[in-house]
Formats: sequence, C-alpha cells, structure tokens
Amino acid sequence: MARNDVKFTRKTEAKTRRFFQIRLVDVRWPTVPSFANIVLDYLEAADSCYKCDDEVAKLHERISNQTRVISEMEKIVETLRLRIEDLVDRVNGTENFIAHPGTAFYNYLDEIAQASCSALARTPHYVWAVPRDCHGDGKTCDQACASAGQSLLSEVGRGDIECFDAFQVRKTDLGLRTYHYLQDGGCSWRANHCGPNYCCCRKSN
Repeated sequence: MARNDVKFTRKTEAKTRRFFQIRLVDVRWPTVPSFANIVLDYLEAADSCYKCDDEVAKLHERISNQTRVISEMEKIVETLRLRIEDLVDRVNGTENFIAHPGTAFYNYLDEIAQASCSALARTPHYVWAVPRDCHGDGKTCDQACASAGQSLLSEVGRGDIECFDAFQVRKTDLGLRTYHYLQDGGCSWRANHCGPNYCCCRKSN
C-alpha cells in the first residue's frame, strides 16, 4: 500500500472511530452497544495493524542502514587486505638484505663482504666471506671459519681454514654501512654477542 493511501485510510478510520464513539454512546437499544463494541474492536485492531506497519517500516529502514554500513566495512576490509599483501611482499623482499649462514644464498651484502675480505688478502689465498649470526649462534669468527672448513675445503682441496679479519655489513636508513673489526678484534669477537656478521676466512696452507 502506498504511503498516501495509508495516511488517507488512517484518517478515515479515525473519523469513523470518533463517529461511532459519539453516535453510539447515547443509544439505549440492547443490540446497539454490542454492535458498537464490535466496530470499536475492529477499529482498535486496525490501529494495531497500522502500528505494526510502522514497526516493519522502521525495521526495513534499520536493515537498509546496516546494509550500507556492512558495505562500507567490506570496502575497508578489502583496502586493509591489499595493504597487508603489500607489506608481506615488502617483508619478503627484505630477504635480499639478510645473510644466510650455512646456505648457498647470495645477496649484495654477501658480495660486499666477499669483496672486502678479498681486498684484505695481500697474499695468494682462497678467501671466503662466511656469514655469522651475530645474535647468538654461539661462535666466534675463529670458530665459524673452523666449522665451515670442511665444506670450504671440499672446493679447493686439503688444508686448514683460518679467520684473518671480520666485518659488519648493514643496510641502514641512510644506506649501506660497514665496520672493519681488524684481525685481532674481529676473529675473536666473543660468542653470543652481536658484532661481525661476516668472517673473512682463508685457506692457510
């Protein structure tokens, strides 16, 4: 039913109710009050139905509002999902900046460390820049070179592997940064304490 029709019907019902309340109150025939009660009961029932219509209309409006809110929330969730995916991609991309001890993974930090160690080898030697976990692998650079010795020597033959220097190579907000520890300080830098993250190892004989 259209809204204008509802208003017209309500006005008509209200006028009818007032008419019966005024006209029937003074009638004294026994059958008339019963008829009047029936009419008034009908009018009250009709009024209740209109109130129900109002509640239903309000409920529809609330549902419509909630639907709009849910739609906006879905858009926000989708935006956040895309941002999270972007952050995950960025975090995964930082793997290019992290040394990976004990693996054959190479990145430009590995390359910088290898170049630095090679530049310090003033006599002919095989040289390796061995990554060291400065946060707690329990090894000094002397120990890191020794423990890597077997796998390193498998490439070049027999001999001993020793540490001859150490570096810390980092990526900072301002760019790349290196710190040269020198032989005495870097190779024996205490275990389980951050310091060199690359050990310069060489085949000694």
